[in-house]
Amino acid sequence: MATLNPPIIEISGLQLAYPQADGGRTVVLENLDLTLNRGDFVAIVGASGVGKSTLLRVLADLSKPSAGTVTSRLVPRPNSRPSALVFQEARLLPWRRILGNVMFGLEGLGLSKAEQRQRAEAALALVGLSEFHTRWPYQLSGGQRQRVGLARALAVEPDLLLLDEPFGALDAITRAQLQDEVLRIWKASGTTILMVTHDIDEAVYLADRVILLGGKPAHITASHDILDPRPRQRGAALAIERVRSDLGRAMSVEGEGI
Repeated sequence: MATLNPPIIEISGLQLAYPQADGGRTVVLENLDLTLNRGDFVAIVGASGVGKSTLLRVLADLSKPSAGTVTSRLVPRPNSRPSALVFQEARLLPWRRILGNVMFGLEGLGLSKAEQRQRAEAALALVGLSEFHTRWPYQLSGGQRQRVGLARALAVEPDLLLLDEPFGALDAITRAQLQDEVLRIWKASGTTILMVTHDIDEAVYLADRVILLGGKPAHITASHDILDPRPRQRGAALAIERVRSDLGRAMSVEGEGI
């Protein structure tokens, strides 16, 4: 989707390779170019194991590229983090109550305990879990735990929110609820979102741009702007068919499937 918003992430010629025991290398990503503009909602789809999560780890500064450049124009702000990553599993600390789990992400930001608590409570309210702040992780459902993971990420007030198949392990009803929750938060906050998903229907419903990652090594093989106005209907047949057709042609060339 064409946008006047400035780019905040520019990836050029990205390569990521892992060393092998025999001295060789396994190249996961190669010749990957991608630009994210402020306020974008972009979805990445692709076959399992193609390297979608690896790309998010590079952007979260958890993995270093072997070649190419990742230019970030995220401007550090006091008491916040430039980006935050939400995993498929909530990865909560079982020895901390829910409020403490959300406050964990705020440690090291120079906030007082009172300020950490205030920010954590506001984030829990944003995801609809204010009344659960004294509970332990084991007392929550899978969907509720995933909301806590989202609250922990939102509490650090990131400019870039990275979502690694955050709804993949949830039932259909909870999945739909959290999709709408993420859309509401995105609209309210203006945060840029890059989400990995294997579900084309989900990508079309949520994102403004759907990117296919394919090939070995992986690179961007197709990109499709979703021009349907918001709010969108779930399962919008025409938009989904357009994306499936475009991505299907790219996948047939690459010999891959989702």
